Amino acid sequence: MPELSGWEAAGLVSRLTFYLALIFTVGGTYAQWLIADSSRRFRQRNLLYTLLGTVLGFHAVAVYFLVQVGGVNQSGMSGMFDWSLISFYLQLPVGDATVLRLSGFLLLLAGQLAALVHISRLDRPPRHRFDNTLVIYNTAGLALVIFSLRMTGHMATQPLASQLGLILHVSAMSLWLGALFPLWMMTREFGSESLHTGLLRFSRIAVVIVAILIAAGGVMVWQLFASLDQVFTSPYGRALLIKLLLVLLLLSLAGLNKWYLSPKVLQSGGAVKLRRSIGGEMLAGLLILVVTAWLSTVTGPGEH
Repeated sequence: MPELSGWEAAGLVSRLTFYLALIFTVGGTYAQWLIADSSRRFRQRNLLYTLLGTVLGFHAVAVYFLVQVGGVNQSGMSGMFDWSLISFYLQLPVGDATVLRLSGFLLLLAGQLAALVHISRLDRPPRHRFDNTLVIYNTAGLALVIFSLRMTGHMATQPLASQLGLILHVSAMSLWLGALFPLWMMTREFGSESLHTGLLRFSRIAVVIVAILIAAGGVMVWQLFASLDQVFTSPYGRALLIKLLLVLLLLSLAGLNKWYLSPKVLQSGGAVKLRRSIGGEMLAGLLILVVTAWLSTVTGPGEH
């Protein structure tokens, strides 16, 4: 394991925070559609979850950009605010990506705040049109953030198919991991019948999410490695294998939830068991994000 400089460690933390923010915002938006029949209080909590993602995301993007500037300047903390170097970086792809991400998170921030104000003025749950409008609005903001992923990193020099694979892979992973916390909240606040209905809605699309996740990930791995040996002999490949093992753990927990625990939520104590398993999924997901941040920040394929 390489020794990290202060700038590299700061970049790693800000990149991990960015991934968490993306998961919160994508998952919260998906949950807004998933729980359209829920109470006003639950909608408010889900909006706060999404709002937290927008705040984290905006700051993570800004800090990561400034850390890159400071790392090149090598003149201490003040080097992050060298305007001549900032102006130069803004003309590069990393600058374009940063502007898109900041714009996307600002749009999402404004949307969640407006939605929270609107709900607070109602004396009943909002209508379905409110949920549909918010989901469409959030999708537009998220499109700016997710599209920017193809502009930087290891995939920036790869063919368009690989870049689209990255977008699909990140979107599917964010949907899956981001929906876990709302589902966890549902096990605490929903009755058994409502919980069972929500789980059925989630499980119908979960299979599609997993299929996209695996297919898109396979395309990216195929493009990043010149040979299968590199997967086992390079630092990037070994870190990727750790990530794959964690994904297998996550898939195992998801299978346990779908085929064993979810059907039992109508029974006494079923929701508690499911909540514990979802907690395990969230922990495995966090570890996956840590490894992903390492892969995208500290190490990379040999030719990159």
